[in-house]
Amino acid sequence: MGKGSGKGEGKGEGGVGCCGGIIKLLLFIFNVVFWLIGAAILGVGIWLKVDKNLVENINKLLPGPYLDIIAIVMIVLGALIFLIGFSGCCGACQESICLLAIYITLMVIIIIAEIAVGVFAYVHRNTLEKELGGALKGQVTNDYEFDNGIGYAWNFLQTEFKCCGSAGPKDFENSKWRQSSGNATQGINVPVTCCVPVSKAGNPQTTVAKNPTLCEAAAATAFAGGAPNKDYLYTDGCYDKLLEFIKKYGVYIIAGLGAVAAIQLFGIAFTSFLIHRIKKSKQEENDALEMQGRSNPGMKV
Repeated sequence: MGKGSGKGEGKGEGGVGCCGGIIKLLLFIFNVVFWLIGAAILGVGIWLKVDKNLVENINKLLPGPYLDIIAIVMIVLGALIFLIGFSGCCGACQESICLLAIYITLMVIIIIAEIAVGVFAYVHRNTLEKELGGALKGQVTNDYEFDNGIGYAWNFLQTEFKCCGSAGPKDFENSKWRQSSGNATQGINVPVTCCVPVSKAGNPQTTVAKNPTLCEAAAATAFAGGAPNKDYLYTDGCYDKLLEFIKKYGVYIIAGLGAVAAIQLFGIAFTSFLIHRIKKSKQEENDALEMQGRSNPGMKV
């Protein structure tokens, strides 16, 4: 009887062995982080749905149904990740094969969804690029004001990427900012953030042009279809600059997503191993009890 009971001892926490105990700890830590990430995504998704002021401002930057779609996707994804983290934590702590199986199933669903989103973005990349260009052009023409939310975003974009307008300075020619505020009658053709500065300002709103007069003259030349002086005016469009930036750093984004997918696959592999250890441990315990019953028939009474 002493030998039989000794079989279950020294196997480590929960009877899954030392290696199984380490994997339990790793899964627990991983899923606590996963659970927190899910809660954060869920919270932001709900915030995007209920905060009307935030929605109104973002809709100017991201017109159409995209914001609502993003909010719904974030809520669903956040809830799913939240459930994954919860089932993973509880399954590891309680050594529950059922919860761990649910964890693996949900994790597989997440990976499939990530692949689907990636394929969709790749297949429709040209359409997405065109819609981005149209949205940027519309913002410059209809929504830009130097001191509003759109203006802050564009002023940052223009100073950071050294560009002007969506396709170029000419985008401002018939803009509401130029026509309705009296800028056109004062000879102000483009915002100061389109001008080459004396030095780069920490805050785009405080940009000082190297030569405001020559900058505005260069913009007038661009409006007339001529070749503007690039020494005083940014002549490249921000749309092309933004695409260049995305393509340049897209490899890092892909690498990051690949790393996330690798971690998820490791999580599935570790969970599968833990399930195997739990099943093996339970089988060994059952075999030990059966042997005890055979060697001590009186115990069955």
